Amino acid sequence: NYSLLTSDEIAFYADEVKKLCGTLEKGQEINRQFKPIFSISVTSIVDDVEDEDGPYLAVELTNNLSTSFTFDQLAIRLVSGQSEEIWFGVCNEEIKSGLNTYKLYSDNSASGNYYVENVRMSIGKVSFTHNFLNESKKKSFRINEHPSVLRAQIIAPSEIHIGAQQYFLVRIFTGLSCVNEGKLLLEAISEELSFPKSEKYPSVTKSVI
Repeated sequence: NYSLLTSDEIAFYADEVKKLCGTLEKGQEINRQFKPIFSISVTSIVDDVEDEDGPYLAVELTNNLSTSFTFDQLAIRLVSGQSEEIWFGVCNEEIKSGLNTYKLYSDNSASGNYYVENVRMSIGKVSFTHNFLNESKKKSFRINEHPSVLRAQIIAPSEIHIGAQQYFLVRIFTGLSCVNEGKLLLEAISEELSFPKSEKYPSVTKSVI
């Protein structure tokens, strides 16, 4: 229990841990809980339209030791009721003694309501984890689609006529992005299904034979 140690003893063992993090070999990874050395909370999700990287998690991490660390990665997993998951993370940041704040971004996202599930912080071969779902009050956030996101949507026909040529609609939403040109690739997954080409719109198609 670190609370029973003196400040000098805490500093000594913290330095030993820092040395150990970089000297462990593959297969010698160590997993520990965040507490009592660290405490972490997700304070909010910030959706800044002017931020091209999209929404980010605002995270507070408290280092209860008197020495500083540098983590390789800090990653937080969010889950939804539809089995969707999103990872937010940040790499190579310093953990100073006391309160630290970080912005965690995601490479991909889908709009919806999410619960904060768990966090993993790696320092060399040592990983610290915490499960937020074990807390008395679960935190949930709404993630909105960033207005600059480019996305496509395929819509089935509202009516189907037997014997007639079927169709579908492809909608392209450019958001705030400026798109000069693009290419839509269509590939059939059923045999003998083909896509008739239009002279108005150049297309690249692939049929299953």
